[in-house]
Amino acid sequence: RSLVLFNMAEEKATFPVLEKFLKDTVADCDLSSKERAQFSHGVLQTGDRNQREVIEKMRNSIFKVAQESIEDEKAKKILSWAEELIGIIESECYEPKPFVKEAVFFPSDRSEKRLIKYLDAAKHKMLVCVFTITNNRLRDALKRAHDRGVKVAIITDDECMKHLGSDIDHLKGYGLDVIADDAPEYHMHNKF
Repeated sequence: RSLVLFNMAEEKATFPVLEKFLKDTVADCDLSSKERAQFSHGVLQTGDRNQREVIEKMRNSIFKVAQESIEDEKAKKILSWAEELIGIIESECYEPKPFVKEAVFFPSDRSEKRLIKYLDAAKHKMLVCVFTITNNRLRDALKRAHDRGVKVAIITDDECMKHLGSDIDHLKGYGLDVIADDAPEYHMHNKF
């Protein structure tokens, strides 16, 4: 039997069937394989329309029924704590993540400035894959990112990092993670 979790024909999604289903299944504190399959199928019926809103309403219904089923006050507080943490996770996961999709070509002052702007905007982590780094302004931007707490990792060529003018060893000594290929007969020539 198909479980219709809400009525999408209405202006706002309603969840009376979901709440009845939750109350019925929480009574024995066990989710049978049949109930799991019904719920899974019902979730699939949600479609893409207002997906975030629907998922939030479903989550809220689940926690509401669970709260109403608990008598112990400490257990209710623990459940509220879990609900709040899950809300934070959802918020972080649903927010669009900024990304940059742009090619820059060198040598070019304009490209250098744009790349440095992106390096200076990094907040969490940065994976740099280059043949080598010989531009001191780019080197300094990577150091600034590291100083801000950004996890910077560089993948590079083992032979080129030994060349005069390469800043890779300098960055490694500064504390940035450096990974070099270990095959002198091959070159790591990717750049991203």
